[in-house]
Amino acid sequence: MLDANQINERLSKALNGDESFSDLAEWLSREAASLRFEDKGLLDLADAILQPLEVYFDGVINEAELRIELSALVPVNKTLKATAQFISFHDVGIHAPVRQPVPKPQVRSEVNSILHSGVVALA
Repeated sequence: MLDANQINERLSKALNGDESFSDLAEWLSREAASLRFEDKGLLDLADAILQPLEVYFDGVINEAELRIELSALVPVNKTLKATAQFISFHDVGIHAPVRQPVPKPQVRSEVNSILHSGVVALA
């Protein structure tokens, strides 16, 4: 049975260029047709993806605009791709001094102070 994770995974693949938008639209149309009316959340998600795809295929918006529309529907952690390279201080011959942690200051806002004191002045 179709779930939101499957939809988000396929959408992420399309946004990353690992799947074509036409393949995504075909797959999602086919899968959404088998959903029950009780699956309102999934139907809404499928509809939110299929509508911009249809507008794109009709030539009303370009691919960049489609990507913006669809990216808004995917959880952030699903669309990010990054490569990180870590360099140790030993690799570059730099030795950083050891820093002591700085204690966190005690901060109380005016509103918080008033609420905790139980005194409220009305103007």
